[in-house]
Amino acid sequence: MRADQNEKQVRREFLRAVSAAAAATLASGAPRTLTAATESELLQPTPTADSCILLWMGGGMAAPDTLDPKHYQPFRRGLPVAEMLSTFPAIDTAVSGVQICRGLERIAAVMDRA
Repeated sequence: MRADQNEKQVRREFLRAVSAAAAATLASGAPRTLTAATESELLQPTPTADSCILLWMGGGMAAPDTLDPKHYQPFRRGLPVAEMLSTFPAIDTAVSGVQICRGLERIAAVMDRA
């Protein structure tokens, strides 16, 4: 029973200290320094890239299976996890020696332009 009372006392002291610190911070005006800068104050980096390629594959295959395919292992019931490397076969791309997962044929066709 004594431990519960001590824990409640420590919690109260902590909340009292945090409340005092929050009140002091608000009173000092410090939160105003955290507001967003105006457009004239923002530093804009100088762009150096000619283009940017974004592959949006939400909910799709994992990156190791798409852009770095492993040895193809057809799926079968009861296949031990240790033996499952990739259930998607690899295809050649426009870049010699580079393969990606089947299903990304259009990306593979233009990969030499990246």
